[in-house]
Amino acid sequence: MRLILQLLANGLVNGALYAMLAVGFGLVWRSLRVFHVAFGGLFVASAYCFHTLVMRVGLHPAPAFLGTLIFAGFTGWLCEIGLYRPFARKGAASSAVLIASLGAFVAMENFIALAFGNKLQTVSRGLARAIHIGPVILTEIQLLQLVVGFGTIGLLWVLVCHLRTFKALWAMGDQPELIPVLGLPVHKLRALVLVLSTVMAAVPASLICLDIGTDPHVGMSYLLISAVAVLVGGANSYAGWVVGGVALAVMQSLAVWKFSSRWMDLVTFGLLVTMLVFRRNGLVDPQRRVEEPA
Repeated sequence: MRLILQLLANGLVNGALYAMLAVGFGLVWRSLRVFHVAFGGLFVASAYCFHTLVMRVGLHPAPAFLGTLIFAGFTGWLCEIGLYRPFARKGAASSAVLIASLGAFVAMENFIALAFGNKLQTVSRGLARAIHIGPVILTEIQLLQLVVGFGTIGLLWVLVCHLRTFKALWAMGDQPELIPVLGLPVHKLRALVLVLSTVMAAVPASLICLDIGTDPHVGMSYLLISAVAVLVGGANSYAGWVVGGVALAVMQSLAVWKFSSRWMDLVTFGLLVTMLVFRRNGLVDPQRRVEEPA
């Protein structure tokens, strides 16, 4: 019983990270209807920015974290104006945008590998203090990941629910043609979506780098986790993205217990296939009006 509780606690910690990634990926899908493959490259770039600020510049992890968020916001903005906006202006097909996004991901991954090498990069730190919570043991970094993860998700949800600008971001995915009619700046809103998405990737990227390090080739794995969490939870549900991320993390944790870490990707694909077969709209399916298509 104690082992199961420990595995569930570890899954919950990873779930906080996966949920942030799902929210970051889901924002672009929900608002722009773009399958944001470049998200994986931006995740890796943010992790290496954090590593560089700590290990090469010599900053404390706290200011390095803030610097990484600023860098992430800037790269997200560049991704919009340099990659997605030209295709949006020309009304390009979604397949063309997908291929361009994939190309951006490959370019970022290879550039980082050339600049930093292919080896695992870690952040030097002392031993993390273990904290006992009943029968469960978590490290200080795990508690930080848990608190920052769900805190960030909660803060963004409050903004989406109460601020007009963030409500407009959510509405863009349903009726984008109404945004200019309402006098809202379409291009600024699109840029804000990419900035928020990349910042949501930078938070777990920094925390994961601080904990276990990073390498140039982890982007595809975390991109897969983000996309599957969104599809499992429900492509149009913020709460579903969070539920999908946590569910995926818990299942991976239990798979490691029964099998090995090499089965984690199989668990991810298996959960995706199961959901597509038995519940295509995800675990959390928002209520639709009768006249809306399924």
